[in-house]
Amino acid sequence: MTIHTRRATQASVLGACVLAAAAALAGSAAAQSDDAGAPLSVKVRYSDLDLASDGGARTMLARIESAARRVCGQAPDLRDLGRVALYDHCRSDAVGRAVRRLGAPLVAAAAGLPASAVAMSSK
Repeated sequence: MTIHTRRATQASVLGACVLAAAAALAGSAAAQSDDAGAPLSVKVRYSDLDLASDGGARTMLARIESAARRVCGQAPDLRDLGRVALYDHCRSDAVGRAVRRLGAPLVAAAAGLPASAVAMSSK
């Protein structure tokens, strides 16, 4: 699983999960890349997890959320409401896309996504 925003794309087991353009505005461009147009990505490994167990699903979701925070950049000052909204959108979009792409129902449930969102996207 790979979560992206703006940097060199990395290969992953499940492929790319590209964030919305708002990610760049939310501060994800803080880490400049050699290729400004390429997505930033963070690999999320899960070969050690049983995604069919509650514990494995919660651990995977925590890893996805951590990766989303890394690709979206440093959290903005809470007084800058516009940037906070963009940052929050970047993180929630990255998590949602990664969870849908993963296609693991218990991870989707832990993320608060309906089972139908996972079932449709995994086809």
